[in-house]
Amino acid sequence: KNRGILIFEVKMKILLAYIYRVLYKLNRAFWLRPGKSLQKSKLVVVGSFRFGGGGKTPVCLELAKKLLERKYSVAILLHSIAWDEKRLYEKYVPNAKIFSTKNRAKLSLELDGQFDFLLCDDGFEDSRLLPNYTLLLDFGDKANSVRDLFPVGVCRSLKKDHLNVDEVWRCYGNNLDCDFCIEKIIQSKNYFEGNFDFFTSNENRFSIVCGLGDPSRFEKDLKKIGCCIEKKYFFCDHSKKIEKRLKEILRKNENVIISEKDAMRLDDSFAQYKNLFVAKQQTKIQKEVLEKFLSHLEE
Repeated sequence: KNRGILIFEVKMKILLAYIYRVLYKLNRAFWLRPGKSLQKSKLVVVGSFRFGGGGKTPVCLELAKKLLERKYSVAILLHSIAWDEKRLYEKYVPNAKIFSTKNRAKLSLELDGQFDFLLCDDGFEDSRLLPNYTLLLDFGDKANSVRDLFPVGVCRSLKKDHLNVDEVWRCYGNNLDCDFCIEKIIQSKNYFEGNFDFFTSNENRFSIVCGLGDPSRFEKDLKKIGCCIEKKYFFCDHSKKIEKRLKEILRKNENVIISEKDAMRLDDSFAQYKNLFVAKQQTKIQKEVLEKFLSHLEE
């Protein structure tokens, strides 16, 4: 009986993946037709085949920092649903201008000439955009057939949908171009006060509260640094329910760990919880890879 239910669930997922594929193609054919190229600013799209957890935001953050260091003016274009990511950018790249929109293509044309670079955090699927440079973050996702698509797989589209990718950064296995890891675990009071010291304690058992695109990646990164995960509370990406639910969990005296992106959804009142910790991520881009990429952008 259980095997029959499992087979039925697999077949339903495959059917939904085919339906999703049809809708994806129709959307591109009728609503996401290619627009106009920018004349003055340079448009850079950072994308991934994944629905979530593709590293786009931390990579865009690093690119923005480097371009600002080189005295370029930078605007970052986000989807309007990504309100938590907007706060993260405002925290770490205050000299960049952050824009939230449902139509990056239209906004990029309006901003043309006002900034040296427009960085699109995602927009990989928006064929209305005609970027000067497209960077793909590759996590080893096959993205070759419908069975690789959501909800069977983790992909939003297939490789054949993106023939104009300019550069691919390897983010899995060996010989990484770009890697992501947990750099520090910070007690909430220290985090909200800007004191990013390491949290040192014999306690390494936590419950995860997470509203990321791929919570399993966050869990794996925590386990890599020796954290023992006792309970998991996973929410949808950009969920607005975390704040209320998190307070309920903290009152149970569980040691809770959250991502820095999730911390952007909280107010300073959460500093009072001694059992709340924030995992600060580090993005490691190979120096040669980054310099080569930036030199292409400057051409």
